[in-house]
Amino acid sequence: MKRIILAIVLFLSSTLVYSGTKINLSTQYAYFDVSNLKSLVTEVRRQSKLPIEYTDEFPPGPQYQIEFSYIGTTLELGLSYGYLSSGSRAHYADYTGEYKLDNIINNISYSLIFKTNSVNLKDTNNVLYYAIEGEFGFTESEVKIDEHVRVYEDIVDDSQTFQSTTAFYKFGVGLYYFINNLTFGVSANYLSALEEILPGDWSGFRLGVSIGYYLRL
Repeated sequence: MKRIILAIVLFLSSTLVYSGTKINLSTQYAYFDVSNLKSLVTEVRRQSKLPIEYTDEFPPGPQYQIEFSYIGTTLELGLSYGYLSSGSRAHYADYTGEYKLDNIINNISYSLIFKTNSVNLKDTNNVLYYAIEGEFGFTESEVKIDEHVRVYEDIVDDSQTFQSTTAFYKFGVGLYYFINNLTFGVSANYLSALEEILPGDWSGFRLGVSIGYYLRL
C-alpha cells in the first residue's frame, strides 16, 4: 500500500508542476433525450382536432462553455461553466382564434475538468497533440411551459416552470494544435447524467470545437 501511495504522489508531483494557465472557449454540438417533454407534445397532437403545426421538437444544439485551467507538465485541472438551450412549439391560428404551446429548456452546468495531455505545452510550440478529457459537476435545468388560447375575444394564458439539479460526468478525447500560445481543437465525448431529471435526460454525445489561450509561466 505504501508503494502505491508513493507512486501516486510521485506521479502527481511530476505532472502537476505548474507550467502555465489556460482560458478555453468551446462550442459543442449536444445530443440529448427529453422523451418526457416530447411525450407532452405528442399528447397535444393526439388530442387536438386542429391542424396544429409543430416546430423545433427539442432538437440537438450547441452548448457553449468556458474553462479556466491550471496547466502542469502534462496534467490539466480547471473549472468550467456551460450553457445549453432547446425547445419546441405547437401553433395554430385562424380567423376564430389562436392556440400556442411553447416549451423552453435552459440548462447551466458547473464542473471540474481534467485533461491528460500528450505533450508538455511549456516546452513546445507548433505541435499537434491529443488529450484524454473528463469532467464531473452539476447541471441546473429549467423548463418553462407557456400555453396561450384565444377564441375570438376570450384569452386564456397559462405558464408553468419546473426546475431540477443533478450530477453528471463526461469523458472523451480531444485533438489540438498548439501555436504561439493558442490552441485550436476538436473533441468528442459522452455526457452521462447520474439520474433522469424533470426536464429530461441530458445524457448524450458531444462533438465540439474550441480555441484557447495559454499563458506561459
